[in-house]
Amino acid sequence: MKKAICLLGMAILLTIPTYAQPFTQLFRQAIESGMFSGQAVIMKDGAVFYSKQNGYSENSTKRPLTANTLYNTSYLTKQFTEEIIRQLIAEGKLDELASVDQFVSIFPPKTGKAITVAQLLTMRSGLGDYEHSPDYAKIRKTDFKLNDLLQIISWQPLLFDPGTGEAYSNSAYVVLGAVIEKITGQSYGDAVRTRIGAPLGMTSIAYTKAEKLAATNRAYGQLINPDGTKTNVDDIENGHPDEGVYTTLDDMLKFVEAKRKQLLPSHYSYPLTMHLTGGLPTWTSAIGYTEDGYSYVILCNMGESAERLAPRVISVMKDGTHTPFTPPTQLTLYKWITGNGMPYVEQHVRELCEQEGRKFDAGFLNANGDIFMQSKQTGFGIALFKLNVKLFPASAAAYEYLGNAYTQIGDKANAEINYKKVLELDPKNGRVKDILSAK
Repeated sequence: MKKAICLLGMAILLTIPTYAQPFTQLFRQAIESGMFSGQAVIMKDGAVFYSKQNGYSENSTKRPLTANTLYNTSYLTKQFTEEIIRQLIAEGKLDELASVDQFVSIFPPKTGKAITVAQLLTMRSGLGDYEHSPDYAKIRKTDFKLNDLLQIISWQPLLFDPGTGEAYSNSAYVVLGAVIEKITGQSYGDAVRTRIGAPLGMTSIAYTKAEKLAATNRAYGQLINPDGTKTNVDDIENGHPDEGVYTTLDDMLKFVEAKRKQLLPSHYSYPLTMHLTGGLPTWTSAIGYTEDGYSYVILCNMGESAERLAPRVISVMKDGTHTPFTPPTQLTLYKWITGNGMPYVEQHVRELCEQEGRKFDAGFLNANGDIFMQSKQTGFGIALFKLNVKLFPASAAAYEYLGNAYTQIGDKANAEINYKKVLELDPKNGRVKDILSAK
């Protein structure tokens, strides 16, 4: 398998040549649009069917991508966390109905007894997202420990009573990581290496900040600015059980193939079809497999790349067709703002969102406005956030992002106005409560 994957950039035709050309056309479109930097491989029944690479590990030095290039797999790290939890359950060391207070003591007694391991796995625990906390922002670039994250999570209010709702939660998987460390007696990174890496032959796994700094074969991420330029970002930090494992295309493919074949060490019966993406502003990754034998891994050191490629790859797998590759929405929004003005954006933004196959809600402009803010286009970013609260006046998240934007430019008065609006709509928002109490 290693030898096959090293042939990146070549389309390898097997006995199913029908879809080779659509894959070639798809990746050509992505490259021509400047939207693919990284490596991808598509397999059929365990053999490489198509592979492609484009770009550099680091643009300014033109350092090449190789079979040993390490990528940040972003939130796909949760896949490793789930597998280790499944192993512990299979070994009789953990009951998925066990309450979390048996392993961590960070919650009030009532909360700790109410949250179960199963609820943490399925996003039904009521926990939110520690990454939105200002306390996390303070430690993010330091050599923090897992316990530091747990302390942040401990004081954040529940979004709902455990088991009564569902919400994506990074905090839940941090707590699962603490369960893993408690039972195994290993650090989370070592547990990934010994319980997943060693059995599958995955030899390139970096988890801590120190491990990543020592890996000269790591790629640097890239932010796609609204004006079309790209900024290299070597955004290294300690990993967490929800995000941050660095690995290679080859190693990630070993994991995906083992899961497709139901051969992971836990022997858990995972779904017969899976498609997942994980994205940060400077990294994106996608993995998946189908019941009829396809599997794929796309690792990109560029924001949005894999997220845009993955649904089109899936479409080609189904029937050999895909929608045309479109530019990132922030590029279109930049063109509209500078050429037509905000009234034009307001008139056409729903259409732009729906062209991406997304539900039109506050998250769309929040995500794009955030890219403008990171790219130092703060005036445009705030204009988009202001439009968002106009379009979605009942969305606490819309006001929160606008408040964050005003904070970024030092406008404390307008930040406070919007944060207070957040609490009117979402009284349990612990992050905003903390910000206002510190004023």
